[in-house]
Amino acid sequence: MAVIGAGASGLMAALFAAWQGAAVTLFERNNSLGRKLLVTGSGRCNLTNAAVAPAAYACAAGTSQARTWLVCSNPHNKAARRRASRSGPHSRRTSR
Repeated sequence: MAVIGAGASGLMAALFAAWQGAAVTLFERNNSLGRKLLVTGSGRCNLTNAAVAPAAYACAAGTSQARTWLVCSNPHNKAARRRASRSGPHSRRTSR
């Protein structure tokens, strides 16, 4: 399988395809992969920036946001995926 573009979507497509057993080749014209991910959400790559506390995430379980994302994204972690699928992503509006 060929994935063109190593931004957030391309990286996730490649990751999930590889988890399903596909042989994946990732093509990116820039020198680094996922460069914009490093600057979004103060490095946390959260969905909206409206609520960055761990409790605002569907699968937050007292771990850091990055670790929580990795745990919940792993298709082999069935419990985390069940919790995440029941509640979905969360966002809260904050007054500024």
